[in-house]
Amino acid sequence: MTSRLACLLFASLTACLPRLPDYDSGTGDSGEEPGRLQVDPSEVVGLPEVVIGCGVEAEVSVANVGEGPLSIEDFELQDAADGLSFELSDDDGSMPLPWVLAPEDAVTLGFLVFAPTVVPPSADLGKLIISSTDRTSPDTKLRVEGSASEPSQHSETFTAGARPMDVLFTVDHSSSTPDERSALERGFSGFAQALYAWGIDYRIMAVTMLDGCVVTSDLWIDDSYAESAAQGLIEAMIAQEPTGGDAESSQGLLRAKNAFSDSAQDAGGCNEGFRRQEAMLHIIGLSDEADDSPGGFQQYIDALALATDWPTETVFHGIGVPDGGSCGGDYTGFIEAAEQTGGSWVSVCDASWETQLDVLGQDLVARADRTSYQLEAQPDETSLQVHVASQLLSSGLWTYDAGTNAVTIGTSAEPELGASVSIDYSVEPDCE
Repeated sequence: MTSRLACLLFASLTACLPRLPDYDSGTGDSGEEPGRLQVDPSEVVGLPEVVIGCGVEAEVSVANVGEGPLSIEDFELQDAADGLSFELSDDDGSMPLPWVLAPEDAVTLGFLVFAPTVVPPSADLGKLIISSTDRTSPDTKLRVEGSASEPSQHSETFTAGARPMDVLFTVDHSSSTPDERSALERGFSGFAQALYAWGIDYRIMAVTMLDGCVVTSDLWIDDSYAESAAQGLIEAMIAQEPTGGDAESSQGLLRAKNAFSDSAQDAGGCNEGFRRQEAMLHIIGLSDEADDSPGGFQQYIDALALATDWPTETVFHGIGVPDGGSCGGDYTGFIEAAEQTGGSWVSVCDASWETQLDVLGQDLVARADRTSYQLEAQPDETSLQVHVASQLLSSGLWTYDAGTNAVTIGTSAEPELGASVSIDYSVEPDCE
């Protein structure tokens, strides 16, 4: 609790407010010993540095160190810098000046408050003059010193549509899918290259086990992998045979949910670190039959939508037999999940369907949100400036949401894929 709050809460205590005068102040020829003023600080009030938009304060106390009564008559703030003020400790105005102090009385006269809106030209912020009936020094001067700084400036640059992307393949490893798994391996390089070509910060993982765990030494493939290394790792991931046989292999939605469970993703989990809260999430299922996960597809959409900070960008895609396809059982479950989330489809009924995986990768890139940009620091909203391809956007073409700390560009000004987006702002100061 500050001394000012303590005085306001306990205003009846003489340690906070002076007594009402009921005797002569000692300024006449009464023959009484005069009072003598002592001020703390005595000469200079040094205020801590403050960031524009915040404020600091310093207490000024007065005491009567003489042998007679002393009257505090008035105060004046001279040559005050922008944002400097003096507030009496008696904020409710019930005891306006003058205050009379008996010998050895001490009170908090008030508080110097500095809340600048501009950086002062020098450390000299002004003078506080305290007038009293002290005969030797009726006007006591305090020099006020301090400084202020501008809030720190941030400039963040983004590539439109290139926000991080996490991709999970949930692969049916049943006895009927060896051809489909081989085709996925053959087409994987084209898929990854489509992401790499646009500079996407991607992570790719493939799971076959019902618990959703990756058992290879490297848990995911990212854009740092050479093509041969990425090919070898995806083949090793897909090669893992589930312990529950064909019954578990057909539960692709449940496998994906388990891969992103807290137990799998948190410290010590089998997929620790794969999930990124800021990333878009794409779930790609491969099977030659209906998904047999318990409870229906909706619960899996709902669960995985909560895996990142961008639930509307959690999208399901299918590699399987489409609704009404003639080459096997419809990929029911993933068909509905893909339709509901706006995902893509690769039909295994098409000859050489693996050659379409680069198109699937390009589709993932094209779906990348080009309008939402999450900031690193909390901005002063009034300072935000948004540029697309070096052109400043008027404030009516974008919005800022403090809850998500993100800037959203309106559809009328949506950047082209790959365009440079820069956002400049002053950091909102922490005034605590």
